[in-house]
Amino acid sequence: MSNTIEILPHQFPEKLKRIQNPPKQLFYQGPLESFNREYLAVVGAREALPWALEWMEHELTPVLKSLNIGVISGGARGVDQKAHWLAVRAQRPTLVVLPSGLAHKYPRDIKVFENNENVGFLSEYHDDEEMKKYYFYDRNRIIAALCRWILIIQADRKSGTMITAQYAIDYGVPLMALPGHPLDLSMSGNNQLLFDGAQMIRNQEDLLNILSTNC
Repeated sequence: MSNTIEILPHQFPEKLKRIQNPPKQLFYQGPLESFNREYLAVVGAREALPWALEWMEHELTPVLKSLNIGVISGGARGVDQKAHWLAVRAQRPTLVVLPSGLAHKYPRDIKVFENNENVGFLSEYHDDEEMKKYYFYDRNRIIAALCRWILIIQADRKSGTMITAQYAIDYGVPLMALPGHPLDLSMSGNNQLLFDGAQMIRNQEDLLNILSTNC
């Protein structure tokens, strides 16, 4: 794995400087061009529904191949890791924002992305810092601050994904979500976001239309 690069506040993207409680510093591993670019955040449940992962495979993949954008997410199992894999396969940069230091990447299976030329790892914690549960909330604000758009694949109403969505709303990031069955609690967060005004995404055409008109 490449050496760790420390990124100081004056080197942050402007939108990260402007949030409340910005990081004191960031630590980065990976190709530098993968840090400063346009990102689509793709986030969702660890226990991802099979149809949600299938939708990502068939509808998100062609979008990534068509547009020169990167993918940012949190590296968690389920939706997040699927998003990172799709970016790698489409040969697009993907940024993993960690709830731990770079020497203790969490979850451990995210290490499979190490040394991939399209993958960068970002943390606000020193290398030897291990994961703590409340670090997930801190990580989520960074994902929301660094993305230009955010796509919610699957979220129940009380989830970390919804916290990320709320940060995105606070930061003025365009919010998109897949619709879910009204009786499916694992999609209740998506439906709430749509009720509150998020853009509904049904297929790749919807996603391409939003992203291409805002590139």
